[in-house]
Amino acid sequence: LPLYSPPGPSPADKNSELRAEGLPPDVVAAFAEWFVATDLQEAGGVVRDDVLELFKELGFDEEHQAAKDFLQRGEGQLEEHRRLSGAGLQESVHLLARMAVGEDGTLKVGAEAVQLLRRKLQRVAPVMDGASALRQAMNTSPAAAGGKTGDADGAAATADHGTTLAT
Repeated sequence: LPLYSPPGPSPADKNSELRAEGLPPDVVAAFAEWFVATDLQEAGGVVRDDVLELFKELGFDEEHQAAKDFLQRGEGQLEEHRRLSGAGLQESVHLLARMAVGEDGTLKVGAEAVQLLRRKLQRVAPVMDGASALRQAMNTSPAAAGGKTGDADGAAATADHGTTLAT
């Protein structure tokens, strides 16, 4: 019988991989958390303007060639339309990687960027808490919860958002 090499990663695995592109893992993780939280919070998802505003807060110049290229890839003829077009996580990480490397090859992002991203995440924490409570309530089976569909912590977390869990 011929020996075959095992199949490579599936297309789903390839599509869900986030490449750090030389950035520190903590920066990539904090940025990904911000991106997902913002994506959940905004009705239209993360737009290119959101990413560029964040990078401006991180101290990067919007006139950087990488930022211009990022904006140019947006949909629409007018700059205003391109700013409001959707942005992907990987392309945003790629932009951060391109903007974060100085002319001398040193990285311009680190602990300060992680702290800023964590502070921004704290502002959207109530949304994430509600989503976590809902996920927890949906994952709790009646048999595992002793005949209940939720717990007191989940009910308390969702009560702030006007949603109650059945018991």
